[in-house]
Amino acid sequence: AFNSPQRGGGYAVWMMYRNRISKKWELAARFDTIHRYGITDRSIGGGALLHMNKSVLRFEMAKSGRGGLLPDTTYELEYVTPLTKTLVGYIGARRTEYSADGATNLLTYLAAEYYIAGNNMIFARISRSHSTYSTGASNTQPTAVVHFTHYINDFDKVSVFVGNASESVLRNYDNVVNTARGITYGASYRHRLGAQSPWLIEIGIEQSHVKYPSRKVTDRAVRLSLTRLIK
Repeated sequence: AFNSPQRGGGYAVWMMYRNRISKKWELAARFDTIHRYGITDRSIGGGALLHMNKSVLRFEMAKSGRGGLLPDTTYELEYVTPLTKTLVGYIGARRTEYSADGATNLLTYLAAEYYIAGNNMIFARISRSHSTYSTGASNTQPTAVVHFTHYINDFDKVSVFVGNASESVLRNYDNVVNTARGITYGASYRHRLGAQSPWLIEIGIEQSHVKYPSRKVTDRAVRLSLTRLIK
């Protein structure tokens, strides 16, 4: 949403609620707020999950306050199904719209998670990101990410990930789309606070290195998540 790379610290907070209301249906609601570059933006959304035997169909949508940091509108559809006893497949699409620069992005992806002996799991996703602007300019980028997770028990886990990062930046003066490319990686640890506790805590660190036409930008983030299990 910006015509040049930005710098500065900030924070992001999100809250999510999920409730399995029946054998087939699960409802979800989410609230996000983010502050960066002296701007604060908020988003509220929700969706539903349809459980069909072992497969799941998920639909979510969200609307923001149009601060420019979050998409004005987001729509996402995903289908998840087991392929073998140890392999699960994903296919999905996400459409986002930004009024600030008349941009629309369509992200389509294929993913799979493979379970390895010893409580280990590898998740890999390949995506195609296509952005179009009201001026007629457009840009298409492939992205990929790989996660490795070791489950200590049913609740505790350690994860690491690495992927490529990209960002499309529209130059208004000549209507050319510049693409910033780089790498992003991180790690996280989730722990249940007591054998019978309903609370889970997760802490993660993330870092990205992105090269713009005129500079290199490094972003670092620390993520803290609290989850409460409701019976």
